[in-house]
Amino acid sequence: MPSVVTWYRLGMRILPLLPLRALYALCDMLAWPLLLVSASTRQAVAANLRHVLPTASRWRRWLLASRLVGYVLRNYVDLIRLPRTSIAALSAQFELTGLEHLDVLKQQGVGGMMAVPHCGSWSSILALLAGLGYPLVLVVEPIQPPELLELISDIRRAHGLEVLPLGPEAGRAVLRALKAGKIIVLAGDRDLAAQGIAVPFFGASAMVPSGPSTFAARGVPTVTAFTAWLADGRKIGRVDCLPQLARTADESSTAAAERAALALVQRFETYIRAFPTSWGVLQPVWDAHKEYL
Repeated sequence: MPSVVTWYRLGMRILPLLPLRALYALCDMLAWPLLLVSASTRQAVAANLRHVLPTASRWRRWLLASRLVGYVLRNYVDLIRLPRTSIAALSAQFELTGLEHLDVLKQQGVGGMMAVPHCGSWSSILALLAGLGYPLVLVVEPIQPPELLELISDIRRAHGLEVLPLGPEAGRAVLRALKAGKIIVLAGDRDLAAQGIAVPFFGASAMVPSGPSTFAARGVPTVTAFTAWLADGRKIGRVDCLPQLARTADESSTAAAERAALALVQRFETYIRAFPTSWGVLQPVWDAHKEYL
């Protein structure tokens, strides 16, 4: 049976030859059967949507879950097509706002952080921003097998995005990148390392990664960003500035990190509440996740 890496390489040859609109339609069609056959995905998405949209009916959440999974599949299509998608083509797909906040980070030359949730076509918007000249360094989770991590990292590097896998030396590499004036990109909505911070997230305690809040509390200039799918097929991208989150003289480092984490999560809530089906997290974010559509 072909490996995952083999399927990715095959997709890299075939998908760029097919119309993007047709590929998106196929992704949307595949969402229903994927939900039906994968109980874990169905339960996790249902639980997450229940927190985001507590008043929605079970039938409404089912429809939204299908759309969400379709959008996740679209993101993979966009990722696989990246090396053969020009910056001009990427620019035509997005309506961008808030780039002036990234301009400030770039012009200051002291480095910065962009904290993001897993929303929309986030693979392609990071490629677009890197292609537009913003010195982004994406910190990514290690995945298995290592060959797949390297292949996906190479895909992401197609338009100048730097990729830094989490590992023992990642912290030092991040500090070097900041000193070089680069902008670190960290996902802040899903704690994979089980070393996160517990904060209220849509009214219930959830663990979020500690990295973004730790850097923000240390005074690293911080922006948030997200991208979302619109019903007519367009994509939007937005960058927002955050107020100073650095530790104050009367705060402990723990209290400062918790305050920063809460500020980041509250911004993510605004994004996700406006575009719930663009929040492409297929794992349970809250502990009490054994719910059904």
